[in-house]
Amino acid sequence: MSSTTVTQPCWFFKWIADDTPFTNENLRIPDTLRQVLQAHGNITWILLKNQARVWPIQIVGHRFGVGWEEFYIDNHLMDGYQILLASETSCIFEVLIFNKEHTSVFNTYSSQNALPPPFYHLPAWLATSCFPGIWFDRTTVGEFTIACDLEDDMVKAFQDRLQPYFEDDNDQQIVFALQEHEWTIPIVDGVMDDEALVDFIAELDLFIGEFIAVLMTKELLARVIVFDSEGGEKMYSWY
Repeated sequence: MSSTTVTQPCWFFKWIADDTPFTNENLRIPDTLRQVLQAHGNITWILLKNQARVWPIQIVGHRFGVGWEEFYIDNHLMDGYQILLASETSCIFEVLIFNKEHTSVFNTYSSQNALPPPFYHLPAWLATSCFPGIWFDRTTVGEFTIACDLEDDMVKAFQDRLQPYFEDDNDQQIVFALQEHEWTIPIVDGVMDDEALVDFIAELDLFIGEFIAVLMTKELLARVIVFDSEGGEKMYSWY
């Protein structure tokens, strides 16, 4: 197996813990994101992008500030939802939102906002950096998440979530891509090979409190991101 070493997280994960944006838990940014922003508690700004909308959000003392309520309301967030953030730069993030069933949510917005109102006082370089996202493959046909609980059967969880994408009467294969490594798993009669799937899941070295996101394409390429319990992308080194 070839070696892969990735040191800088690009993905971040946040649980929504209540139906209001102003609880302490909902205002806190993911712990790992604090390290990337390197604001050290000072005021800074980030941009969150979802489809055609952009939300400038102030970060103060490792908490969401001005702009967070608008983002929360516009995206109909509620208790049990999850937010996936993919960094374009250290302060610009593409967003995927998942509902209580761990399935991605597509929102239709009443208007598009290219730039924030003047009172936000954004730095000029940030206010004009709304370029298209580079992280998401727009050929995805489905996105979902899986919670890591060692008492649950992770093999069954993968089989159940992915089975709708397979053809029952045709032998196929699926490729799981994680960071720079790939695993190819045979599919027979619409079911992934259990032994190969067990080997793949073992490579993920999962712990309770971690989370998996899967972005699925019609070509049966599944991009996998594993998040640690602090909401940051889990870094791997394979040899």
